[in-house]
Amino acid sequence: MLVAPDYLIVAESILRSIVERSNDEPTRKAIHVSMMLCLIGQGKFEKALECQRPIPTNAQIVDAFNFAMAEWGATRIPPLDFFSRVLELASPFDRGETPKNVFQCLSISASVMGDRTLAHKFWHRAVEASDTDSADSFSAWRYLRVSPAQFRDDLGELKQMLDDAAIVPRIFRDHWERH
Repeated sequence: MLVAPDYLIVAESILRSIVERSNDEPTRKAIHVSMMLCLIGQGKFEKALECQRPIPTNAQIVDAFNFAMAEWGATRIPPLDFFSRVLELASPFDRGETPKNVFQCLSISASVMGDRTLAHKFWHRAVEASDTDSADSFSAWRYLRVSPAQFRDDLGELKQMLDDAAIVPRIFRDHWERH
């Protein structure tokens, strides 16, 4: 569903239709996360924020990260409170079989918070995980499902950000350049 920018608008329409017809709260919650991904992936940062509001102060890691990315995209200023919340919730993901994109999200969050050591640690974990995971996966760098080679390219750009290059995630660059 999140494989190409052109498909995101179709996915958004389908998800909206399901939400409008569903009374099942677990279904609505699952669709809510997918809707956030579709909206952010299209550069519809304000709509993604509306979809998420009100954001609870005890937001779980996925909601906190997606809200932070939507707000950063909308305002061009990373919201430190939500990126901080992501890092508060990171400890269970620092061990075991954590997906590579989770480490990518944690690295972005730590970088925004100015913790270069932690950002590099999570980046290395993402690289290690991507070396052993040959499946397509979601990339928070562009808010699309990408091939392993594209994911490694995204990690390369993330590394540039960690090394103080004037670079932001591709999802922002692509949108900001058009607007």
